[in-house]
Amino acid sequence: MNIFNELPDDIKNLILNKYLLYPQDKTLLEDIRNYKKNKILIYKIYEKKGYEYNCDYTDEFNIYSAIDNDLMAYWNDDVAYDNGIVKKNFNKMIRILSFKIKYDKENEKAVYNFHMNCKIPLESKINRYIGGLNINERNKFINLLKNPID
Repeated sequence: MNIFNELPDDIKNLILNKYLLYPQDKTLLEDIRNYKKNKILIYKIYEKKGYEYNCDYTDEFNIYSAIDNDLMAYWNDDVAYDNGIVKKNFNKMIRILSFKIKYDKENEKAVYNFHMNCKIPLESKINRYIGGLNINERNKFINLLKNPID
């Protein structure tokens, strides 16, 4: 007996459309799972270090400010932004479609806005930074947080 044929049509359509007709790229799905897992882990690491969720971004123990700052440094290989954007940083930025579109129109202004625009909420910048990393880069960042090189 074929169980699928016994299902209501709306359930059959859902199964066909979601899982069979429009399958997702396994690499993309793995990247999404890794993003979610590592984002949670990053916040847990900072919580253990004593950072807090507060609205004062100038507070040195604000979790969003600390994560944003560390991700910015990681993206630019710990080179101060005053000294320029390293090639690997630009290569990460160009992976992000919205940046690629803006860069084609605004070039250097788009690079500056990606990192230095104070109008973008820190939570959004953090999501963008984590999302712009590939799985290996995210794992390397996590390892640096767990085992800092002082």
